Amino acid sequence: MSTQVQTTDITVKSVCGTYQTNTVQGMRASCTTGDRQAAERLGEKLYGASLVTVSQVPVRGDHTCTHWQLYAEPVHAWAWASGLIEFGREVPEGAISFATGMAVPLRDLVGAVARHGKGKGEGQLLVPGVPEGETGKAKVDALTAWVEWCAKANGKKESNGVVFTDRVEAKSS
Repeated sequence: MSTQVQTTDITVKSVCGTYQTNTVQGMRASCTTGDRQAAERLGEKLYGASLVTVSQVPVRGDHTCTHWQLYAEPVHAWAWASGLIEFGREVPEGAISFATGMAVPLRDLVGAVARHGKGKGEGQLLVPGVPEGETGKAKVDALTAWVEWCAKANGKKESNGVVFTDRVEAKSS
């Protein structure tokens, strides 16, 4: 699965006491505090938890705006034996990683195809069929079937760079 750093160049202008970014992927941000904060807000909108840093880029002769570069790293989606899905930069021992991508599209895509918990599990995402599995093999079979189904979107425009694994394996030390 891909672990490439993604960079995006943006500009921020000061307009009537507000710092406004250019539009990137249909999104923009503004802030009255400063140009760095406006750049950070746009980075958070675009990448969520994948945003690593925001750096100013010196550009000679352009005094109308500041130039910035956003750096983002992919995060992982993983499942536990219970079927619970979580996200983060490092896959914990015992979890099964099944997808990588930038945080916002990864959460959106997984959230669209996962089962949503009810009752005590409200707000949690679950792999369909895993909580009901009565044996370890049944749980792994349900996860594998679901990931294979999700992987059919790999490489398509709608996947927004999210990649589902082609092999389900538990992380161990």
